Amino acid sequence: MVKVGIYGASSYIGREVSRILLEHPQVEILWTLDSNKNSNQNFHPHPASSDSGNIDLGEVAACDVVFLALPSGGAMNVAQFLLTNGVKIIDLGTDFRLKNRLNWERSHGQTHWCWHLTERVIYGIPELHRNEIKKSKFIANPGGFASASILSLSPLIKADLVEPDKIVVYGLSGTSNIGNEIDVSHTHHPEPRTKAADRREIDLLDTYEIEEQLSSLSDREKVSVSLTPIYVPINRGILAISHCFLKSKIPRQDLTHLYMDFFKNEYFIKFLYLPKESKNTWQYLPYSWISAVAKTNFCYVSFDLDENRDRITVFSVLDSLGKGSAQLAVQNFNILFELEESLGLPRSGFAPY
Repeated sequence: MVKVGIYGASSYIGREVSRILLEHPQVEILWTLDSNKNSNQNFHPHPASSDSGNIDLGEVAACDVVFLALPSGGAMNVAQFLLTNGVKIIDLGTDFRLKNRLNWERSHGQTHWCWHLTERVIYGIPELHRNEIKKSKFIANPGGFASASILSLSPLIKADLVEPDKIVVYGLSGTSNIGNEIDVSHTHHPEPRTKAADRREIDLLDTYEIEEQLSSLSDREKVSVSLTPIYVPINRGILAISHCFLKSKIPRQDLTHLYMDFFKNEYFIKFLYLPKESKNTWQYLPYSWISAVAKTNFCYVSFDLDENRDRITVFSVLDSLGKGSAQLAVQNFNILFELEESLGLPRSGFAPY
């Protein structure tokens, strides 16, 4: 049994991590605390596996791994202590997602005072970094918008098929993606019912994540992305719509084979290549739907090709608390401890959800 601690367990992400790990056959949860170090019993809606109460540093160090689901800046306060005491880290926050310090500090508007640890961090997308994750002691889980975009665009960038400086991504997200601290003007759930609330577009962390990861796949050119995230009136889920321009004409069939081959060994990535309905003006069947991945660790990817304009539009859906954060963290946990990658994550989509 792997001994686990969860710090930040009162957040939506922390609650989802707790829910999944309570059912995981290879996990013993030693303690759960919220960001203010309160016990699990004060906030968690699911039965607790243990009464953690107030814990001391010895109990923290007794864990094999700690999941951090803390606000920005929180992981910096504890990461060095955990690593020094031989505890592995899966960080679901934003503190260690980038390798470029200037971009991190620009996106956060603060100084990163624990930057030396970033050399030890592996970015937690298994489809790109599985071998590194296996050997790691410190994993930084990606953002939800970043995950959806990186997964759907990686085949095109790896094959050098699209203009790397002309990528536009629109990300539609459920309101739980911002967390459970209410912002009445934008993310409080009733607000997006009457307006599609957008977040800032300039210097967004997810934008830098996408650019960094996709640029690492490109042999020759730096990738530049314009990301516009928009909140819509659903609880959970992300739809990323990415617009790219092809460098040369490519048949739809060749693009389909590219995606099929890229994801052929990935259990949690489903590439949809259903034919269009020839008699229908409006098309629904070939495209990815958020409801298909609700409460799961799956990501569905599909595309459409505008042959008249040499433009490809890629669609990617995932659950913002599933493959977009908490359940992805459990997938990374399984890889880290050499367990079956899908262990504890066998769920299919909920409909309705």
